[in-house]
Amino acid sequence: TLRLWDGKSGQCLAVLEGLSRSVKGAQALADGRILSWSWDNTLRLWDGMFGQCLAVLKGHSRDVWGALALADGCILSWSQDKTLRIWDGRSGQCLAALEGHSDLVRGALALADGRILSWSDDKTLRLWDGKSGQCPAVLEGHSRWVKGALALADGRILSWSYDETLRIWDEQSGQCLAVLVGHTGHINGALVLADGRILSWSYDNTLRLWDGKSGQCLAVLEGHSNSVTGALVLADGRILSSSYDETLRLWDGKTGQCLAVLEGHSGGVTGALALADGCILSWSKNATLRRWDGKSGQCLAVLEGHSNEVRGALALADGRVLSWSQDKTLRLWDEKSGQCLELLSEDVAGRTRPEWLHARASATIPGSVAGDWFASPAARSAGLRHKTLPSDLAIWNADSAASAPCLQADGTLVVTQANGQVCFLNLHHGQRRISLAEAEALLASQMNQ
Repeated sequence: TLRLWDGKSGQCLAVLEGLSRSVKGAQALADGRILSWSWDNTLRLWDGMFGQCLAVLKGHSRDVWGALALADGCILSWSQDKTLRIWDGRSGQCLAALEGHSDLVRGALALADGRILSWSDDKTLRLWDGKSGQCPAVLEGHSRWVKGALALADGRILSWSYDETLRIWDEQSGQCLAVLVGHTGHINGALVLADGRILSWSYDNTLRLWDGKSGQCLAVLEGHSNSVTGALVLADGRILSSSYDETLRLWDGKTGQCLAVLEGHSGGVTGALALADGCILSWSKNATLRRWDGKSGQCLAVLEGHSNEVRGALALADGRVLSWSQDKTLRLWDEKSGQCLELLSEDVAGRTRPEWLHARASATIPGSVAGDWFASPAARSAGLRHKTLPSDLAIWNADSAASAPCLQADGTLVVTQANGQVCFLNLHHGQRRISLAEAEALLASQMNQ
């Protein structure tokens, strides 16, 4: 199931049912619909307001591992069945099956020119024509599973693998331009710095800085005593890393010198993010989160309440923090004090939308009703829809073992927990928090006029 939650009370508003196996992930589409994918071999399109299933996308024969929305409105998915598929974003009809990989397709992304890049446990990456589904190039060279890839600004591609190397490829021809050798454990991730250098982190307990052109190793960031689980670049150019050694470290982004060690967690640190006030938030296997001074590395608050490993967190626009855990709950926290404000649990008694909303869902509703919560009737294809607002509040956390959460500009948050539970929360309305009850009251008053 997927669930819709009220972000203020923690009350379960609706249960989105129909899936026969665990939900692998979900994302919010620009028009307010929700796309989910599952280990029942299907994807589903849902009404983002009421939770109604609009379409079931059938065609994959094994678990669906991921999906994304393309610029033309189509949907791309990839699967354990060794294929990718392109779907019509409205009807859910399968338009093309991209066949060629000989093992699980681990990930994919859309390039600026409309082509698709995929990577697989068959040790290769492939470039596909986004329209025809033809594969004009196979990127061969890695000797083990390809774990991830990203597109560089100059038209090249960076990939990293369980073979302990990174590779830089020509995006047009698929030719390998450089092999980045040095790590002695499989590579967990990589990113590109503003100056074009590449940062990678690995199971060998180190991070490395590389020249983005030649692939030459410029610095080895040593100090962690266990696998490095993630890294990010702070606004001032410093690097923050997290590790299973129960610490975080701050590094000079130019020299790679360690500036501070953030100690306090009693379990492996599985992720971190930078807060708007310059502080750092981290989370750990010991069921806690911590807030740190971003300059000194001093611990300012311990966020306690979860009873199992914290799998991810994000900062909300109103200053609160949302976290989710292997204990099957989400928690809302005061960012400054670390006080838990709300517990969002799947044990909360569910409720559906009120009967008057069921009965009047197809009525003519002015576009001004409830502010920006509803689109005008002309823009509504079925039932009520969220109005699309500027997507300036997108928040992403790639270090979580669960799929990355997505916060829409209209305040609808989509979070996939590690246990496969997907939650939806309405957290704010513009610059002001608004509960679903308030929105319903506004709508009811307009409809009764």
